[in-house]
Amino acid sequence: MTRLVRGAYGDARTGNEHDVVGRQYFLTGNHLSNLMMWDAIRAIDYLVSREEVDEARIGITGCSGGGTLVTHILAADERIRVAEPVCFVTTARRIFEELNGPTTQTGDPEQVPVGMLDFGIEHADLLLPFAPRPLQIEAAKRDYSSVVGTRETYAELKRMYGLLAAGS
Repeated sequence: MTRLVRGAYGDARTGNEHDVVGRQYFLTGNHLSNLMMWDAIRAIDYLVSREEVDEARIGITGCSGGGTLVTHILAADERIRVAEPVCFVTTARRIFEELNGPTTQTGDPEQVPVGMLDFGIEHADLLLPFAPRPLQIEAAKRDYSSVVGTRETYAELKRMYGLLAAGS
């Protein structure tokens, strides 16, 4: 007899809450990361409306799904001055290796927007528009996002940041 794990969203057959909501949102022709970015931008709008907040000192960090959001939002909101995505940044190659590896995890629907891998868009491509603002990338050795991919992305971004500094 199969025992199902039930939660607020989904069960063992349908996946976790990210999968259920993400798949439903695909049906609208949109992507869940867009909705999440919209919420984050509205949160920054609220922050900068507060008199005690210095708009010139807005920073953002997040781990796992938060690292996903940080990576996706940096090109969309120029008010962010410093950023630190944690436990998300990797490379397409490492995502495919993970898909074929022992965990076979591809991530949640909001982590890989439709067409991103088809068009060869890497996490470095998402982070590069943030340059030359300060960016720190964090990773964990035993996370499902490959730390090898994180190091590869870091090396690419470091090279690009260096080229941008040399041109100024």
